[in-house]
Amino acid sequence: MDLDKNIDVLFSLDVSSTSTGYSIIKKGRFRKVNKYFGKIMPDKKLGLAEKLSYFRNELVMLLEKYKPTCIAIEDVFVGRVNSAIILSRFSGVAIEAVYTTTGIKPILMESSKVRRILSAGRKKEETFNYIITRFNITDWDFSTYNDIVDSIALGLAVIKDLKDGSSGREDKKAKRKKAKPRKNGRGSGSKKEKEKEG
Repeated sequence: MDLDKNIDVLFSLDVSSTSTGYSIIKKGRFRKVNKYFGKIMPDKKLGLAEKLSYFRNELVMLLEKYKPTCIAIEDVFVGRVNSAIILSRFSGVAIEAVYTTTGIKPILMESSKVRRILSAGRKKEETFNYIITRFNITDWDFSTYNDIVDSIALGLAVIKDLKDGSSGREDKKAKRKKAKPRKNGRGSGSKKEKEKEG
């Protein structure tokens, strides 16, 4: 991740083919005001192409309205293959629409990493309870608001990740591992190297 990103207005998306939750976090804070969260819900009767078109149009309108400085999209988790295929189509449209509309490359993060960064449990219900408790929200039920809550959690996790610089540390670790010399099956060096050492 780019640690120099402007996160003054962070727009986050929990992409779904039926109910995409979104939220806006300003200056690192989420406010429980209707204009700062919502859902994109294509009509179930529409065909796939029509749903994607509707989804893109609604997303573009939101991006033009809020003018975010940073955008996060929940990355696709490969669980059930059919669901993952459909979800990846909507996610692909979201990534393209975000970049075409704003010129911003969105940050992608899996839900498992979101929960790990926030220490918000391992299940959606646990993450939901973590967020509503953190913001003292008493009138949201899981079935209605879980997509929105997931988007809030995503936004908070991205902000924390950027501020902590944990992604940068992970990249350095990966480079160090890659730089380590490989050992062959017969020992830590070639026969000629051992002769030189002797």
